[in-house]
Amino acid sequence: MYLMNTIPMDDQSVPNAVDTPPFGPGFSEDEARNADAMEIWGTQFNDPGPDYVEFRLIKDGQTWVERRVDGY
Repeated sequence: MYLMNTIPMDDQSVPNAVDTPPFGPGFSEDEARNADAMEIWGTQFNDPGPDYVEFRLIKDGQTWVERRVDGY
């Protein structure tokens, strides 16, 4: 698994964080607005096991909430 992107959370990025799967992680608006950033982690094709994307909300430098969406 590797870090694909880190997105600072602001008014423009909140809609992406609350969008429901398969287009987003489906965080609540309250979770998204209280996070500092959203990290997007993903598996690679050659990783063993099923493929997925993991979305992590970061608050005060720590993973606060995470959601996993199967596939790419």
